[in-house]
Amino acid sequence: MARAGQFLSEVPDGEEVSPRTRAERAAYEAEWERARGHDGLPAARVALERSEAVGDRELQFRAEVLVATALLHRGDVLTARRHVERAASLRATILGAVPDALRVGFGAQLERTGIAQLEARLETYAAPVSVTTLSPRPSIATPAMEPTGLIGDSAAMRELRRRIHRVAPQDVTVLIQGESGTGKERVAEALHRGSRRREGPLVKVNCAALAEGVLLSELFGHERGAFTGADRRRRGRFEIADGGTIFLDEIGDVSPATQASLLRVLQERSFERVGGNETLRVDVRVLAATNRDLDAMVAARTFREDLYFRLSSLTIKLPPLRERRDDLPALAAWFLERAAVESGTRPRRLTTAALRRLTEHGWPGNVRELENVLRASALLAETEDLSPEDLQGLPDVTRVTSPPAIPACRRLHPRRRSTRSTWSTGASGPGAWPSSTCAGRSSAAASPRPSRRQEETSPALPPSSG
Repeated sequence: MARAGQFLSEVPDGEEVSPRTRAERAAYEAEWERARGHDGLPAARVALERSEAVGDRELQFRAEVLVATALLHRGDVLTARRHVERAASLRATILGAVPDALRVGFGAQLERTGIAQLEARLETYAAPVSVTTLSPRPSIATPAMEPTGLIGDSAAMRELRRRIHRVAPQDVTVLIQGESGTGKERVAEALHRGSRRREGPLVKVNCAALAEGVLLSELFGHERGAFTGADRRRRGRFEIADGGTIFLDEIGDVSPATQASLLRVLQERSFERVGGNETLRVDVRVLAATNRDLDAMVAARTFREDLYFRLSSLTIKLPPLRERRDDLPALAAWFLERAAVESGTRPRRLTTAALRRLTEHGWPGNVRELENVLRASALLAETEDLSPEDLQGLPDVTRVTSPPAIPACRRLHPRRRSTRSTWSTGASGPGAWPSSTCAGRSSAAASPRPSRRQEETSPALPPSSG
């Protein structure tokens, strides 16, 4: 760690040093953070991003190991395994280019990054444990990850995977549409992995999280002195994504000014940094996603029609979870396994009643809501068997998902309150509207409004006499 501290104290992180030095500095920052008791994941990801940008395989190998170590520290075994596999592939490529006389020594130098220990630790994690419901229901095995990274075998998911496989190799702009929590980012990752740009970077930008001025700088970079606080030149996300893919999430939230700048990049693949005059050209594939209705926004003139046509040359629409309930057992098994790996405990099991409760819920937050419910339930449950009462964050099972519509006769009398506290979907029983309340109300809307005295003393208005 003394070397890392010395390097960080002597080498600044600015445009005055080479891109490779900046990448190496980010790697040292990650190691320094780990020495201080942190996982160093943000710095490790910066190191990986910068090493990919400069094409330095040795630095990229080192950064992959750092990212995998940090992810394993956080309990994300699956993603850590993928980064270790990439590091192992880079190691083989690097050693294959080294002369035989130097290969042993060079290999030992690569091993000092800790990849062997990482591989050994990952071997200790057993294959995914099956998550079963209580007898007599058959077990539900944790599904193997598809090449797309998407889980589910419903008709909607089979069609989605088929479309991804067909679209991914085509070097075209793709618009991903779907409700919040349906997995638009996962689809973008699958499209990148299946493309010819898979060896290049995948750069993600959440357009809704940044103000307009900040977003322009984030996308296109800025020159020194372009605005207050711009004390150095900064490369934008489009520059960093050169040779790879850029994913613009929440594209429907960008301002008209940013829409105009994006249109030019899509048309010409060129732009200028904020505050600069030099025109930069990039070779990048653009993926965009939104949960908004862009057709309606175009009609309302809040989204540029020409930009919409550029983005939607190919469109992938994601089904909401309520339209693929057959995938709930597989998704639940996957999330419970993830929760068990993160907490270092045995996976929880869903009882038949709990699985039925999940199936009955409407899932307005889609897969993200399901993940949060199961993660919290697994954490707080006192037994391995999750019952409906153990499911955290779902509405009371004694209530329906939404209350019945209020009859017109009740809407005419806002002062009249029901003393009942529960809803019912039937015509009678607890929570139902009393039949006397609405009897003979077919013409109530046309009747004159009663006086307050009549309203307070009469249980029901008499039919209009004409």
